[in-house]
Amino acid sequence: MKLKQHLVILVALLMTTLTTTALRAEVTADTTPRVFVNEETQGIDFSKADATSGWINNAVTAADSIRLTGTWTATQLAGLRASMKGATEYYSGSNSTLKKVDMSGVSLSSEGSFTNTTGMSHLFRFCTALHTVTLPTAGSASGVSFSNTFSNCTALTSLTGLESFTNVTDLSYAFNNCEKLTTITLPPAGSESRVDFQYAFSGCTALTTLTNLEKFTNVTN
Repeated sequence: MKLKQHLVILVALLMTTLTTTALRAEVTADTTPRVFVNEETQGIDFSKADATSGWINNAVTAADSIRLTGTWTATQLAGLRASMKGATEYYSGSNSTLKKVDMSGVSLSSEGSFTNTTGMSHLFRFCTALHTVTLPTAGSASGVSFSNTFSNCTALTSLTGLESFTNVTDLSYAFNNCEKLTTITLPPAGSESRVDFQYAFSGCTALTTLTNLEKFTNVTN
């Protein structure tokens, strides 16, 4: 009888230890910015990435699909943009192979500025085969520019997650020439006093549904 009681106690202690370990693993989850190419299980570490030629990753350039995880700074996203399009300047380069991007496992860092030409700005510009994008959570980023983010993404048909951004600074040219996109759900206007909409929907010839536009009461252009 005592042996049985001891076994029960040991099993209970083991279960407690396993549960505690699992909880600690959740708390200390890996926040390293990684890119998983074409469903691969080994991610590429982008923690030291920037928009210089030394950080152009050929595997990302040639990818059919990519999945991102971790916490990303604006500079690291600039490195991703350079890798996707094989060009270091934010206004240069293109990509005709990438079709799907999943950023649902990403949180944006408070480090650096997301309001200029790094970060989300120009990120997928001229990714002409891209048809599906799931955006990240805004995280702790204080303000995010979507200027030219999807400009000339002529194959884009599905975009989710934009509505989770509550502090957008710029939407100029954001969807310029997204000629197959039929539905866009904008984020709430947030706390930004003015938001630039210059040519935001120019060339969106298939667009039939635009949600939340009425919430932007102070806009430019």
